[in-house]
Amino acid sequence: NFPLHYKDAMREHPNFGCGSIGCYQWWKGLVRELYLSSNIDMKDYQFSFVFDDTFRQFRTSECWEMFPETLSVLQELQAGDVDVVVTSDFDEGLVNILQQHGLYKPGDIANSLIKEVISSYEYGIAKPDLLRTVKEKWDITAHVG
Repeated sequence: NFPLHYKDAMREHPNFGCGSIGCYQWWKGLVRELYLSSNIDMKDYQFSFVFDDTFRQFRTSECWEMFPETLSVLQELQAGDVDVVVTSDFDEGLVNILQQHGLYKPGDIANSLIKEVISSYEYGIAKPDLLRTVKEKWDITAHVG
């Protein structure tokens, strides 16, 4: 049961293990618990191989799909001089995923559709507290999602 194990992992090591075990070990522990609770028996080396490959894939755009209208909406916002800041309860992999989709260019902010990415992992706090932190830095006029 993913939601139950996820909640337990967040309680034990908040924000994907930020400041404690790190997100790699956090996800590995969560996935291990899911396998065990599903009675999937794997030797440690087998589990490590499967987990490492899956973890690597999920840190790329390979496993993440944008809605068809995402690009056009972000381009319209940019043309309207609206700065888009992504605030997410996500681990450190978010930046790479957004970069690979061509949405975030930290070295070229003037041409980036997303001006900044602020994750709970990076800041060590989750929503809604994370949103208060963002409001101190950015003039938020709309929150979507």
